[in-house]
Amino acid sequence: MFNSPIYLISISIVLSVSAIFHLLLPELATDILAEGSSIRVIGILLVILGLPALFHKSIYSKVVGVLVFFSGFGRAIDPDRFIAINMWTDKFVHGILLGVGAVLVILVVLRINSVSKADGTST
Repeated sequence: MFNSPIYLISISIVLSVSAIFHLLLPELATDILAEGSSIRVIGILLVILGLPALFHKSIYSKVVGVLVFFSGFGRAIDPDRFIAINMWTDKFVHGILLGVGAVLVILVVLRINSVSKADGTST
């Protein structure tokens, strides 16, 4: 179950939706991300989303899981620090970075699938 790419695909979907949100509604994104409670909830969701990838057999998935987990953990523990960081850059930049992250996660999924096919194993 934990070896399914569905977890990584779900991370990519979350990143994609967040990217679109930042790009299309930057003022609303700024308002939502200026509240500590919103940042904390996002952090908790990222922790939950990152945990399953830690149990994937692929090192690529584990790296993604660790990054998502600790990104969420930081937001959940100290939302004010992340609010300050979020205010440094434009929401357009955040949207682009989230979109790039989504693409990179899909590339990880494709890499895992190609390695699995070459090895004769299943994901």
